[in-house]
Amino acid sequence: MNEKLLIFISLLLIPLSGLGIDLYSPSLPAIAAYFQVPSYYAKLTISVYLLGFGFGQLIFGTASHSFGRKKSLLVGLALFFIGSILATTTHNIYVLYTMRVLQGLGAASASAISKALITDMFTGKKLYITMNYLVTAWATGPIIAPFIGGYMQFYFGWQANFYLYAAYAALLLLMTGLRLNETIKERTTLRPAMIARNFRIILSNPQFFSGVICLGLGYSTIVIFNVAGAFLIQKTLGYNAIFFGKIALLVGVAYFSATFLNRFLVQIISPATLMSVGLCLMLVFSGLYLVFAYSFLLSIYTVVTPVFLIIFSTGFIFSNIMSKCLS
Repeated sequence: MNEKLLIFISLLLIPLSGLGIDLYSPSLPAIAAYFQVPSYYAKLTISVYLLGFGFGQLIFGTASHSFGRKKSLLVGLALFFIGSILATTTHNIYVLYTMRVLQGLGAASASAISKALITDMFTGKKLYITMNYLVTAWATGPIIAPFIGGYMQFYFGWQANFYLYAAYAALLLLMTGLRLNETIKERTTLRPAMIARNFRIILSNPQFFSGVICLGLGYSTIVIFNVAGAFLIQKTLGYNAIFFGKIALLVGVAYFSATFLNRFLVQIISPATLMSVGLCLMLVFSGLYLVFAYSFLLSIYTVVTPVFLIIFSTGFIFSNIMSKCLS
């Protein structure tokens, strides 16, 4: 298979998981109003998506070894497409939850298999370079998506973002079906006992398990801002969806800048030191956020400034712990 085409398809696949949250986060207040439910119910659409995404990676990552990358990916993308289309037709918040689970499962296939495609085809230095491309593509999602989603919400309503999801999934389905060749060289038989043993070995590793917990907590800072920030900035402070999208763009730049800077600093400073610095900065800026929250009148500056600094600090933690866990 053409290597450049494989990289191009992988680069399109990898942002799908983040888009499932970031693109429509500006629409959360509008979704609560549309379904006439408290904001808590709208925020749960993020939780159920992540639930599907978490379990989906276990399912599709395992299935792709037995049934092939291409078939597994086509099934996952089809689930994402169906969930996106049906979400626009419902008037019941619980049906929307179901569609979000389908989207999460589908996004998981893109996340897990895009990395597998690269490791199937490349080794050594070329693998390292290509994986850097994937990390960069993944990091750009939280930067661009809320900005686009804010405009879609303001001019067309919350359903527009789900139509955009469906269009993106349809494009990926078309490219995968017509241009992607199977990359796995040797398929394995699906044996539940062997799968359970492998998971047990991985999860019993204290460094890996603690790293995963740190990654989850670090990534949650971005998710929490996208969920709570949408209501805080739009409902409490009175700004529109477009303005929130611009703020989310700014916060995304903070994370991207830290990961980009980390790539250079890691050449002269150990990853462990950078992680420690990142953690200390997070503690300091989180304390600053509490001081602002309890000492000053709530404003866009007292909300965004500490969040920007907290997310910037997360970039040093996430990049280095991810590398450690993968190794």
